[in-house]
Amino acid sequence: MFGRKRAPRPAGDAGLQDRAWSMVESGELLVRRNHALATLPDRAAYADFLLVQVPLRAPGAGDDPLVPGDFARLDALEDALVAELGEGDESVLALVITREGRRRFVFYTRDRAAAERKAASVTAQLGEEADHGGSPDPEWGFYQRFMALR
Repeated sequence: MFGRKRAPRPAGDAGLQDRAWSMVESGELLVRRNHALATLPDRAAYADFLLVQVPLRAPGAGDDPLVPGDFARLDALEDALVAELGEGDESVLALVITREGRRRFVFYTRDRAAAERKAASVTAQLGEEADHGGSPDPEWGFYQRFMALR
């Protein structure tokens, strides 16, 4: 997940993942950020954000919130969410936040209700306990807050 190499895919990522993403670490907070979205031409069309939260199965101690067993599971979940929610460029993955024993996938979407249904379907198919929710964010304030981290 953090630092792994993936094949480029257009739907949902808004750019080549290896070139568009950066990571910030601060204690138990890990944030992966999609820089390609900062210059997305039709960003205003993605006026809502959707947060998909899943618990870590065995949170690590101290500064290491993940254990090796979580990596493959969370990578598969991320890939499935991006493929399903990103279909037809309906949603784009903006942030991946790990803290407090949870992984949070933050999508900006053109249709929050449809994205929530798809996220619920994907997490159920993969047997994940997940919380889904979102809100309007036409100015992308949530994204900007995490982009400002150094």
